[in-house]
Amino acid sequence: MTMLPVLDAGVERSQVILTVSDLAVTFGTPEGPLRAVRGLSYTVRRRESLAIVGESGSGKSVTSMAVMGLLPRNATVTGSVRFGETELLGMSDKAMSHIRGRRLGMIFQDPMTSLDPVYKIGAQLGEALQAHDKNLSRQAIRARCVELLDIVGIPNAAQRLVAYPHEFSGGMRQRVVIAIAIANNPDVIIADEPTTALDVTVQAVVLEALQAAQEETGAALVLITHDLGVVARMADRVLVMYAGRAVEVGSAEDVFYRPRMPYTVGLLNSLPRIETGRRERLTPIHGSPPSLLRLPSGCPFAPRCPMAITECTLSEPSLDQVQTHGARLPATYLSTTHLAACIRSGELVGRDRAAAGRVFAADSADKDLPAESVSALDDSVKNVESARGEGRGGQPQPGQQNDSA
Repeated sequence: MTMLPVLDAGVERSQVILTVSDLAVTFGTPEGPLRAVRGLSYTVRRRESLAIVGESGSGKSVTSMAVMGLLPRNATVTGSVRFGETELLGMSDKAMSHIRGRRLGMIFQDPMTSLDPVYKIGAQLGEALQAHDKNLSRQAIRARCVELLDIVGIPNAAQRLVAYPHEFSGGMRQRVVIAIAIANNPDVIIADEPTTALDVTVQAVVLEALQAAQEETGAALVLITHDLGVVARMADRVLVMYAGRAVEVGSAEDVFYRPRMPYTVGLLNSLPRIETGRRERLTPIHGSPPSLLRLPSGCPFAPRCPMAITECTLSEPSLDQVQTHGARLPATYLSTTHLAACIRSGELVGRDRAAAGRVFAADSADKDLPAESVSALDDSVKNVESARGEGRGGQPQPGQQNDSA
């Protein structure tokens, strides 16, 4: 049973800018139908940031392409995508071209291929503006292009308009792509992996540019990523996808600190945590996501789940209300509701992220290494740490580098 998004009594319908209901995307392949998205539903309010997260192949990017009407011909799309009061599914490409770029902005995944290498940056920015307003003068277009590059933090904006994409670094190209996406002050910005292939320092600059762009336009943001660090910084709400459907939805605080779906727990627990102040092993999710051509019966995550029981293999669990802050909320799909698709989610109630993470404890050991190898590794780490504290009153010995440097 698919739960469709409805509104909290405290949320006016006019505040919702994008409503996706029971979205399903199927690709025809020689091996049979591939169900990339299966009954996905969510709402996005004005100025809100919604993060859609999950492993590669979970259906995140396909969802964004379905909303934008950019899927290939072999895709069959059903359900509903409403932008305000306008239904987008079934709309002709000509009609969609008046919405794409003007009301819906898209930041594509790869900045290296998103820009045309034979056109100058100013020409590509100007094209995005002129496509939706033929009456703009050259002076107005140039002024707006300079303004856009300033917003996303490109130095010497006026001079960089005549540069080609190859003269920009990867981070600067991504900022140019953000500038193109916000050129016409859209109501919704969909950012598909905006920090892919960028180092951590550049990622921070790009995220600052994205935040500045959102503040400038007042747009809602749909952020598609597998980087939970980005989510923690940017998102108001989080939707976790697995095998083409939502398996947990809630506020960023609830999903990060009170996860109710074992898959979400596994994603969080596989990341290094610096706040603990001690050395800990990472806890991976063993196995791989299922093939969307041949999904297993029951819960798709059951073969990888340490909490799986026989009942998990009988039927796929629906996305249902879970207890939040120890209280039972009304059983409706509210913007503030915490939902999870797990029949054992109640057993995680009352546990914080660290406590919930222990459900994966049995998988945290190096099972592929002999026990003596693991012991030797631990001893060698202790010896190195001990050596660092010896000599010169605990200062690094000659030839050693201080960790804080």
